[in-house]
Amino acid sequence: MASRRASKRYDAPVQAAKLDVTIGHVGFAAPIVIWQPKFRAILVTADLTTVDRREALAHALAHAQLEHSETVRKARAGRESRQTVELRVYELACRNLIPIADLRDALARYTTVEDVADWLQVSPDTVRYRLHHLSRTERRVLPPEILNRLDWYADAKYPLQVSCIWTNSEPLPVYRKLPEALRQLRQSQ
Repeated sequence: MASRRASKRYDAPVQAAKLDVTIGHVGFAAPIVIWQPKFRAILVTADLTTVDRREALAHALAHAQLEHSETVRKARAGRESRQTVELRVYELACRNLIPIADLRDALARYTTVEDVADWLQVSPDTVRYRLHHLSRTERRVLPPEILNRLDWYADAKYPLQVSCIWTNSEPLPVYRKLPEALRQLRQSQ
């Protein structure tokens, strides 16, 4: 098993502060993360594993980063699919979680996706997704010999294990609990 890297890692609270986004924790029973643009707040359930929490926060913060993008505006107006937004958000979250220099270092050390994921503190599917969506520039940074020895597959799954709510989805029971959770979050600050 890979030992965890002690150097600087993706830090969701630091990124949230830079984006002026508040992160709060709520006691919903289901694994869920909610991006609420009106309040610039993210709510995440408290009972997530460390890896799931990191990935869920990175995902929600990517929503915050893309909130004013053309794709999100079109989706909110019903001219673009939510799936298109979610895929763009997930790709950005993966890039935030796994900078190319860290990926290169991990691939140089380990030969299994599981060990690379453990070292990077992400899920194996996140590593696969990141590898599958490398930019042309990023592909030039990664030597072929380290990519060729790794046991990853091009058919990476969409790995977020946590449900993401990012629109005003009135019918969802969890959304009805949101105003109270946000009020409690604001009072605790």
